[in-house]
Amino acid sequence: MSRMTLLALQVLVAIVCLVLWQLLSTVPVFGKILLPPFFFSNPVDVFAQIVKWFSSGVIWKHLGITLTESVLAFVIGSAGGVLKIYAAAETNPTLLPYLLVPVPAPLLVPVL
Repeated sequence: MSRMTLLALQVLVAIVCLVLWQLLSTVPVFGKILLPPFFFSNPVDVFAQIVKWFSSGVIWKHLGITLTESVLAFVIGSAGGVLKIYAAAETNPTLLPYLLVPVPAPLLVPVL
């Protein structure tokens, strides 16, 4: 399968999902809307809200906070993992090769 065919199929799947979401959240089937508006919005309203957030600029503060939290989580998790490997290797040095197998090479520099 060529790359263009694969890309076309992926775009088609996304479009079908959006159309189904729109239909199931707005058109009644047997007298009942299958995706109740209290729990599910429709894609048109979601897109309109996203455009409103970006045009007013309110989203940038929240995106900044999310990015900061993601970076902090990565740093804290990485430091915790390195400390855990170091502590385990100090207690039993024969475990070091087994502890370092799943760790990518750039993360090994502080340990070694």
